Amino acid sequence: MKANKLLFTLTLACGLTCTSAALAAQYTLKVGHSAQTSFHMHKAWEKFADEVKKGSNGEIDVQIFPADQMGNSLEQLEYVQTGTLDMTSQSMSLLANWDKAFGITEMPYVFTSREEALSVLNGDFGQYLFSKLEPLELKGLAVAENGFRQITNNRGPIYKPDDLKNLKIRTMQIDSHILAYRHMGANPTPMAFGELYSALQQGVVDGQDNPLSQIVTSRFYEVQKYVSLANIVYSTDVVLIGLNKYNSLPEKYQTLIKDAMKSAMAYQQELIKQEEDGYVAFLEKAGLKVNSLSPEQIAAFKEKVNEVRPQMIKSIGQENWDKLESSIKAYHANKQ
Repeated sequence: MKANKLLFTLTLACGLTCTSAALAAQYTLKVGHSAQTSFHMHKAWEKFADEVKKGSNGEIDVQIFPADQMGNSLEQLEYVQTGTLDMTSQSMSLLANWDKAFGITEMPYVFTSREEALSVLNGDFGQYLFSKLEPLELKGLAVAENGFRQITNNRGPIYKPDDLKNLKIRTMQIDSHILAYRHMGANPTPMAFGELYSALQQGVVDGQDNPLSQIVTSRFYEVQKYVSLANIVYSTDVVLIGLNKYNSLPEKYQTLIKDAMKSAMAYQQELIKQEEDGYVAFLEKAGLKVNSLSPEQIAAFKEKVNEVRPQMIKSIGQENWDKLESSIKAYHANKQ
């Protein structure tokens, strides 16, 4: 039923928006994602579409449907598996519904810097995760950056784990997030993202965590007083194409798609770097108290979370953890 509804929506959307050039295209790639059009991930998709159009001389038309137009995140992922959609970008943690290994990147305080995270996730460990996608009828093209999740709340500044005590924090339905917050004394409250703004506004929860870009574009500054730069989780999306769709394309266009996505991801990362300082200034101007944490203060959060790390590892699998840890060590060895 959902697939039939989506097919109708896609047909209608194409009828309303496709240009004559698009109709003349030999191949079509229908992209669904969850980001708003002002968000860097949507801009990356636009960059991808331009690169593909130019590289194929108009033979490939990329149609982008942002902001969950094609269904929620899980539905879009399933539509790419079945071929109703061709491509998507979704939180890597969503794939943990099929393979627990994909939950590893959402474990708090796994990565200490964006450089470390991007190197590991775009290296051998990322390819290890991507190798698990083909049985799911998916092919991984890239890991997209969302940035570190920062904590906002209405009660007061958060500089140490004890400051979280008895704070009602909205979390995603991710075991490692819930476990970490609970261990630090907070009251983690899993909740759908679409319900979060009103929950903050009405005081159902005291706070939440998200990358600064999401805090700004979702206007959480209107209903929160403090943001603490605790770098609790490095948040990532994974860019996917349906395996059957990918295999149906000529080899030259498979290569084009991979190259165009590399270019789009480099563009996205540059946007994030440019915007990061601007987000802090924007939030301060909007009236939020921005609490910057020292490396020593962040280390105290990591030390507290490490007390329950064995439980997290048990959930995602020791072999997966060992591979990640090995990749992180290799990154630091290569830097020396």
